[in-house]
Amino acid sequence: MAVKEFSPRGYQARCVHNVFEAYECDHRALVVMPTGTGKTVVFSTIARDWNREGRILMIAHRQELISQGANAMAAITGEQPGIEMGKMTSNEASSWTKAQTVVTSVQTMCKKNRREKFDPEEFSLLIVDEAHHAVSRTYRTVIEYFAQKGKTFVLGVTATPDRSDEEALGQVFHTVPFQYEIHEAIEDGWLVEIDQRPAFVEGLDLSKIKTSKGDLTAAQVDALMKQEGPLHEVASTTMQVADGRRTMVFCASVEHAKMVASIMNRWQPGSAVAMDGETDPMERREQLERYANGEFPYLCNCGLFLEGFDNPGIEIISMARPTKSRSLYAQVVGRGTRPLPGVVDGFEDEDREGRREAIACSSKPACLVLDFVGNTGRHKLIGVADILGGQYTQAEIDLAKEEVSRKGAEGMDSNMIQELKAARKEAERREEERKRHVKAKAKYRLGNSVDPFDVLDIRESREPGWVKGKKPTDRQLEVIRNAGIEVKNKDSLTFHQAQGIIGAMMERREKKLCTFKQAKLLRKYSISSNITFKQASKMITAIKECGWRKPSQSVINGIIGQGETVS
Repeated sequence: MAVKEFSPRGYQARCVHNVFEAYECDHRALVVMPTGTGKTVVFSTIARDWNREGRILMIAHRQELISQGANAMAAITGEQPGIEMGKMTSNEASSWTKAQTVVTSVQTMCKKNRREKFDPEEFSLLIVDEAHHAVSRTYRTVIEYFAQKGKTFVLGVTATPDRSDEEALGQVFHTVPFQYEIHEAIEDGWLVEIDQRPAFVEGLDLSKIKTSKGDLTAAQVDALMKQEGPLHEVASTTMQVADGRRTMVFCASVEHAKMVASIMNRWQPGSAVAMDGETDPMERREQLERYANGEFPYLCNCGLFLEGFDNPGIEIISMARPTKSRSLYAQVVGRGTRPLPGVVDGFEDEDREGRREAIACSSKPACLVLDFVGNTGRHKLIGVADILGGQYTQAEIDLAKEEVSRKGAEGMDSNMIQELKAARKEAERREEERKRHVKAKAKYRLGNSVDPFDVLDIRESREPGWVKGKKPTDRQLEVIRNAGIEVKNKDSLTFHQAQGIIGAMMERREKKLCTFKQAKLLRKYSISSNITFKQASKMITAIKECGWRKPSQSVINGIIGQGETVS
């Protein structure tokens, strides 16, 4: 079989490189990439380039993902994987019939008789697709069987790790060599913008609903959403907002999905189809083809199309199932974030603005998420801000949500990335106001009078659960110390903070900004560190020529550029 000719995108190539580096240090790694950015391409490329002795096993969650994974691997590696599922087998006694790469489902491999057909010592790479499921007992049973000798490299790939699961994922996977946030993919021009419009539903009272396993109790949500008022509000508002654009409606149950579709068809015959796991596979395939061809605009379901479903034409996500689960919400939104086919192709990897402009000029410039809200009581529901806010504080996310709610009450859409940026500016303004009234105490994070987070303008992000409590590695400390940053010991900062410092230094190097040592000296004279290496060198020379005093503003402007301000 001929190997598919393709060039991985820059972030995909970095991911592959980082995974092979991680293999040298640890045999349990997790890759986090949003839906639509090519996770299948990444693990297929890793399988193609895997030159370690031993077979490869890829585990997926559902039958559709098995076929997708096998086809992608065949196209990229040039070898057809064996499939171990149902009546299909790939491990007959004759050695020459054993496939080098095996694709299977967790439901198959959790059966002892199917699992023990395979000798775990034959495998050197185990790929776990949709790895957020790996915290479950069935997945752990399979993973531990194939990794029992500690020699098999276990690679998890996921788009939607729930924050409540991160710590548990950190016990399955010991390192995260690559994490690409959804907001990064949007700003890099690989995914479309996400707009949000909350729709307030009279009588939708979630305050009395109980929580089970971190989310609203499904049966209670279902009963509430099927009441006359919410039911008709979901159908009518979705149709009014979508106005015939391709829309996916996520409902609280199979029955709820059928009821919503029935109401839509009452108002506009033939406009909606409801599907569930019991839908005949042939009928499902035919209906999905009709949907992709634009023969009807509204596809209603209950969790059927959360994973492995690719239809770039979807413009509207109607979230008729309020949730507290970030993972579920991210899976839902991920159905609508892909750009139309061909829109972002042909651009140089670094031409993010070209891709963004191409998306903006296409017939699908954004995905609109329609959220149905009411009285939430004590519950804190997940919204678009939560899945885009990986680099934002909770206070900034809450500010963005408040503004979105205000605009939603007026029937306005909100671009969530812009709202988060505005919320950050507002939070910074409030913090500056607070500082005018409160004298802040000096914070010496690293046992040093100079805080690198301040010098390098690093805004700390939330510490993911999978690295919670983890200390920096010796290699991280070596890199940080070589940059001139004093660190007394491993207890001086966390693994996540070390990642932040190193990431900031790498970004500065790419942008040809000044080094930490230069920035530290410039800050001493209240001069911005956000200047180039060459400008910093000239500035330090000017400071020296002034007898180690701050030069005049005209000298500073002459080095940095007229009209530019210096903090």
